Amino acid sequence: MDAHAPGFRKRGGGGMSTPSDQPQRDRFITELERNFSVVASAGSGKTRAITDRIVTLARHEHARDWLPALVVVTYTNRAAAEMQQRARQSIIEADVSPEVLAAFNRAFFGTIHSLCMRLLRQHGHHLGLPGQLEHLDESNDAALWTEFLQQHATLGGTLDATPRRALLRLASARKLMELGRRGSVPESAPPPGPFPAFDFGEIHAFAPDKRSLATVARSREALARWEAAWPGDGFVGPLPPCESKPLRPAWEAAVAPLRAWVQSAALHVAAETARSYRAFRLEHGAMTYSDQVALAAALLREPDAARRIRAKNYRVILDEAQDTDPSQFDVLLEIARPPEATGAWLDDSGAPPRAGHFCMVGDFQQSIYGGRADLGHYLHIHEKLRDSGAGDELKFSVTFRLDEAGLAWINTAFPALLHGSERQVSFVPLNPRPTVLPGQVVRLDLGDLPELPRGTEASLRGADASSATVRRTPRPATVEADPADEASAAQPRTGASAPRGTADSSGLADAKDWEKAVWEADRLAAWLHAQGLEKLRASSWSEVALLCPRTLWLPVLRAALHRAGLKAQVQSERAIKGDSAAYAWFTALVVTLAEPRNGYEIVGVLREVFGHSDQELADFAQGDGTRFHLTGPTTRPGPVAVTLAALTALRSRLAGRPLFSAVEEMVRATRLRERLLVLPESAREGLVAELEALLTQAATAEAGDATLESFADELRASFTSTREVRATIRDAVQIISGHKAKGSEWDAVIVPFFARLVVVRTPSYPRVVRDPRTRDFLAALDGDDIDAELKAACEQRDRQELERVLYVALTRARHTLVLADDRALFSGKSGLPKNAQARLLRCALGDIHAASFEALPTTLSASPATHAAQAAKAASRAAAQVVPALDACASPALATARERAAFFIKRNPSALAEAASAEADPAAAPRPLATTPNAGARYGTWWHGFVEHLDWRADAAAWDAVFAAALATSPDAELARREWALLRDQLTNGSDFARRLTAPGLIARAEMPFLWAMNDRECLEGIIDLAVFDPAAGSWLILDWKTNRKSSAELPELHAHYLPQLSAYWQAVTAMLGAPVTVGLYATAPGTWLPYEPALLAAAWADLSQHPAAIAQALAPDEPS
Repeated sequence: MDAHAPGFRKRGGGGMSTPSDQPQRDRFITELERNFSVVASAGSGKTRAITDRIVTLARHEHARDWLPALVVVTYTNRAAAEMQQRARQSIIEADVSPEVLAAFNRAFFGTIHSLCMRLLRQHGHHLGLPGQLEHLDESNDAALWTEFLQQHATLGGTLDATPRRALLRLASARKLMELGRRGSVPESAPPPGPFPAFDFGEIHAFAPDKRSLATVARSREALARWEAAWPGDGFVGPLPPCESKPLRPAWEAAVAPLRAWVQSAALHVAAETARSYRAFRLEHGAMTYSDQVALAAALLREPDAARRIRAKNYRVILDEAQDTDPSQFDVLLEIARPPEATGAWLDDSGAPPRAGHFCMVGDFQQSIYGGRADLGHYLHIHEKLRDSGAGDELKFSVTFRLDEAGLAWINTAFPALLHGSERQVSFVPLNPRPTVLPGQVVRLDLGDLPELPRGTEASLRGADASSATVRRTPRPATVEADPADEASAAQPRTGASAPRGTADSSGLADAKDWEKAVWEADRLAAWLHAQGLEKLRASSWSEVALLCPRTLWLPVLRAALHRAGLKAQVQSERAIKGDSAAYAWFTALVVTLAEPRNGYEIVGVLREVFGHSDQELADFAQGDGTRFHLTGPTTRPGPVAVTLAALTALRSRLAGRPLFSAVEEMVRATRLRERLLVLPESAREGLVAELEALLTQAATAEAGDATLESFADELRASFTSTREVRATIRDAVQIISGHKAKGSEWDAVIVPFFARLVVVRTPSYPRVVRDPRTRDFLAALDGDDIDAELKAACEQRDRQELERVLYVALTRARHTLVLADDRALFSGKSGLPKNAQARLLRCALGDIHAASFEALPTTLSASPATHAAQAAKAASRAAAQVVPALDACASPALATARERAAFFIKRNPSALAEAASAEADPAAAPRPLATTPNAGARYGTWWHGFVEHLDWRADAAAWDAVFAAALATSPDAELARREWALLRDQLTNGSDFARRLTAPGLIARAEMPFLWAMNDRECLEGIIDLAVFDPAAGSWLILDWKTNRKSSAELPELHAHYLPQLSAYWQAVTAMLGAPVTVGLYATAPGTWLPYEPALLAAAWADLSQHPAAIAQALAPDEPS
């Protein structure tokens, strides 16, 4: 390619080609005192740009102050960990000082929910939040919701009596409550206006034609019954629907005022219910993900809390900004504003984010999560930053992913889809990287459709029966084998299904949707196998991906690839732990052994794990479900009785055993590994590894004193949790949805089912709808609350999102993009199905891209240039990853290590003082901490944070500056001033204490973690408040800050109380470093340094080490008081 082509520019005088958008990238990387909104197109290297900006921060003279305040928010924890690792490696390569690296290690990398939890832990007392809250899965809140309904006596209590009575006559209380359950309503909604007068005279006066006489009459009769009931006092219900299309305009005009009032009142009540339910959850120690964000946003509306939070000078970098919802944006924008800011910046009533304190990177074209994000809000913030001068817009248009052919196809096809009008986003043309490869885009012609002889339906269905999926039901161990049914579950069916074994059509054009899918999947799999990697320009089969817009389409592809002799792996973003047979069966067995009278679970185990038929189970029970138990022998004959007897005997053998030993024997006795291995190949991938992980989880639980019963509860509670992303299986073709593919890339991407109907799920009611035209919230109690215009706007929004999902899918391929031309297969009498990808891309017959689509090459070809580039990349990667060879670890050693994990005990020195006191006097054992942090605890946390920032090599003026900056966030400013004055006097009076901290040449480390192996079974873990090394003397000083409210007379008691904890610090550091160690407390209240004599420390440790049981009684960290 010519060096003067778009996408190329020369840098400097050396002639090195750089991306054409390099000036934009340079601004983002180097201008640290500017805010930016970066529009980063597919494959444009946004992660590298973010990393480079962080490295520039690390090289700045203020790095030690800026890096601890760095907040990098990503969409997933996995992405955050990857970005943090890349940034750390780049900073290390930049050869910065250890102090700067330590400052970087205090930066935040994580999700918005992790950030919100951090803010709530530190400042939640401003909202009166409990100190300890557990996460509640919103999809698994049935028990708590039922309890809330039982205790929630008043619905619509914020409404006046008259409108409340009118609403409850018109709307179901259950529907009103359900509206507020899921947290999708706005934080508040205004009360409705006066109840409207209504007049249905135009409806009754309507003159129908002959064809609509019957439907008009029925509609009028239903309305008349409603009108007759209204003057009474009882429940009337919603207005009836209109059955007549000609009558509908008059009907809608007449009922519109009443319907609008009901929707307004319902939204107000829903917001009230949502607030009440959140308060109820908090009272019960539970918090959902949406609660975390909403409460953090509420925290930042509290002036004092907002000032303290902003005083930390956070510098926010938001990745995947297009997936951020309005409440999440509120939190991130607010923490970046000046401490004294008031009002709301987005409403033009407050100061914007401080310069250099807010950057976001996203792509409007890849906004594909409309169900939770808000594209319009993201666009509004982008424009507000740009147009107000609070930030600058940058565009990264050079893609480092797509080759020339793929890039050209995207630039040709997508301007017609992403046209920038009717609320669709604008297309950003892609530019090539300097070293672009040729690439290929291929149209896979499936050929003529075959005739289907009678009986083909059964053979197709049977051909796919080799695959198995775990069914999601409350019973945690069910397996069924027909992913073709799963693939067709969302597809509409016309007419009754033909009986199995018969076919009522003569060709695939008339076949059912799932039959066409099975046929195409087999053709595609055979074609892939025949082409091979070289023609696909892929370095391995795991670098080949099949992308579909619906997860229900994935299993049929996996089954076809397995039949063709290719390994395949499905990555589903909706997978829960219970979808795995390993997790489901393991959990079911543990639950039945822990709950021997749980007949429901026992029947599930008998049916799904041991394979007993329903007939066998029915014959055994004879209508008596209590016969399914493991508490004793059964007198019933038959195979079910034999299995129950074996399980009963197993339970007896396990009685009294440690947890890990029990579950290991359970797995062996039930032959669980072997049962998993006989599942169809397409269903058993990774199951043995998951089983091993569950055994390791059991060993860890045993170390935490878990019992079989508590372990069963733990497994069951996590059954519907999201399944962890599985590592890519080597040489397995990846099958994945278009949504989950975002952020990934492969050498070759194939898009099957290109012309297949993409069904948009019909929403359930009641629900809260956001009008795409106005972005206003609307309460829809049923489908009739969505008028024709709003319905059309919602359908347009969904279709536009599918167009963006298609953009994401087609921009994942580095070298090869294959589009399956199945238009003839899925076309009907009216052409391509609605929302089919081929139709969205305007490839239907006669559409604007039909000719260019049909002009694409239909055969793959190898590329020597691509092969050479891949070989060079592989060699470079291999050279960078060379590590000394390690001896393989034998299986028995792994088993031993897992078993020993239960005996390797971790001690926490911070709890040793309380543990020792409890052993000496059980009555004096500390009670559990209060759920709300007290003032002393908050002050202790602040003090530790303040002194952590002191540079002990600096002078008093520098210390005063640090104190002045920290004082704004102190929960007790007067106490802070008094205790700082005492410490400052200690540091400047020339005492031995001052010399130990501030003498030239000393090396100080605040909050220094350590992990010491006490013996072959136990380790000691802790964090030392301040460790100071004297290189000249080769000695260490260990200082522990104590903010307890103690007078000088009480210091001996304080000194003795913390002796066990400090003796552990002393022993650990002495043993690890082999150097003299001085240990002491600094009591902030009297301003006194309290060192310990080595002999006293040695005696205390000798005594404490003889009483491990006492140590184990309390492992909670020491709480400042």
